[in-house]
Amino acid sequence: MIGDMFNNNKRKDVRTREDQRLFMGKKYAKEKETGYYVCTSGSRRRLHVVMWEHEHGVEVPEGCVIHHLDWNKANNVIENLVCLTIWEHECVHNIIGGEKGKKLGYELARGRNEQGLPPDIE
Repeated sequence: MIGDMFNNNKRKDVRTREDQRLFMGKKYAKEKETGYYVCTSGSRRRLHVVMWEHEHGVEVPEGCVIHHLDWNKANNVIENLVCLTIWEHECVHNIIGGEKGKKLGYELARGRNEQGLPPDIE
């Protein structure tokens, strides 16, 4: 089925369009304005955030965001997602930016605790 990369739904009759993903029985469509996959029902939550929370068993803490290490908003594999503080995220994208910013993102990802959180976040 096209677009069913994350189809965890047991129903075989559920189909998604090419620009959609299915995760935990909910459809996520790519927003043209932002490039993120967003839930099409009610919550409008972003797929990468839902996937990170599901994997780590905790909600994204206040003051943190989920960052795509390769800066590709469509690459939502768990290995590409890391929880950064807003300040770290600002440094990666805007203060340092470019290839040096990407490198910093990977370095910050290595410093996460076993729950995937920044060391100073409880």
